[in-house]
Amino acid sequence: MCCAVIAGAEALRLKNGTILTGQIVERGEYTLNFKTQYGVVTVAQRDIAEELPDKQRITLKGGGEIIGVIEDITQFNVRVKTDDGYVNIDMPKIDSIQVYDYESADKQKKYVEQTLADTAKNEDDRTKETAATGITFDTDLDRAFAAKAPPAQDTVEYTVVRGAAPAQTAPVTASPAAQEVYRAPTTVQTAAVKPEETKPAEKEKKSKEKKAAAASAPVSERRYLAVEAGVVSNKFKVNNGQNDVGGMGVGADIKYLWRLYKTNLWLGPGFMLASIPKSELDFPAQNTVVDTDGQLFHLDLIANYYLTPNSAFQTYLTASAGYESASINLRSTDSTDPNQIIYNSIKASSSGFVGSVGLGVERKFSDTSLGIEGRYYSATRNGDLKGSPSGYFSAMLKASWKF
Repeated sequence: MCCAVIAGAEALRLKNGTILTGQIVERGEYTLNFKTQYGVVTVAQRDIAEELPDKQRITLKGGGEIIGVIEDITQFNVRVKTDDGYVNIDMPKIDSIQVYDYESADKQKKYVEQTLADTAKNEDDRTKETAATGITFDTDLDRAFAAKAPPAQDTVEYTVVRGAAPAQTAPVTASPAAQEVYRAPTTVQTAAVKPEETKPAEKEKKSKEKKAAAASAPVSERRYLAVEAGVVSNKFKVNNGQNDVGGMGVGADIKYLWRLYKTNLWLGPGFMLASIPKSELDFPAQNTVVDTDGQLFHLDLIANYYLTPNSAFQTYLTASAGYESASINLRSTDSTDPNQIIYNSIKASSSGFVGSVGLGVERKFSDTSLGIEGRYYSATRNGDLKGSPSGYFSAMLKASWKF
């Protein structure tokens, strides 16, 4: 097992999305020979997108596995660098160490088998061509297309490149028309390609390569952190449902989600805090003015399902369920003397279940994304705020990280 690890492994990601794992046995200027478990293939340098880190799959006794790069190995301990950091594993706990195939064994096998079949067919066709003509492309190229002295003025010469040469005959005298055809040079006019005309094609090619790389990239993102800020529209009724307060306030929230295995579903907790805007209620009969403000907070379980996970713009559906608490402060003053406070300790509150559904879109930049999210909430209104509207909306700008 130690020898297998020391021997090492390498991985190539091709531009068509295929990932090959094995060893580079020979590297040339334009090609390299790559040894896989299915055979040795020759890969053109121009077809290689990148060389990936050497990774191993370490299977533990009793179940479980660790995937990463082995940086140090002794007879007692193995040090592995994973996506989450460094891990030290005692050697007796290891069941086996294998080359990590980046979850692309089937695609790799199909590519190698097809490449070997194409190579064998080309060799067979070349052998048949050599047997039929007596000329091989590599060794007889100069003989077939040897440089010769220019023909005589009134003769047309030819060189046999296929089949048996005919019996020696005297030079053929060409007619004047044939001589003119032979002598007249043929010039092919090629329109110059302007540099600006090639830019759209190059841009489209790079875009396709990025999309293919995103689609074939290994799934390594497991956690998701998002910070959001925006507006929350919430209205309430106080004074036994007789007066309206609240409106469009500001809010912020934070979410921390985990990926559910390797699916597009993410689950985790979230916390939101929003302000209930200031309102003023006037009661002329009592010579009283009531100023109100307050706050709203949620503690939720959130689920995000990504519809386009491999696109630069990632669209997702979102839903949540949890606990909501709303609290409104009511401060009364004498309308004839605003500086005279009658009382300021009264609060109207409500708490209970809240659920939401929504839609979001993010623009991905490496492991960071910027986007916008809209939600519709439905909450239980009780206590002092019984009879208040149960539905309201929020619109948030967000920054998120997947790691």
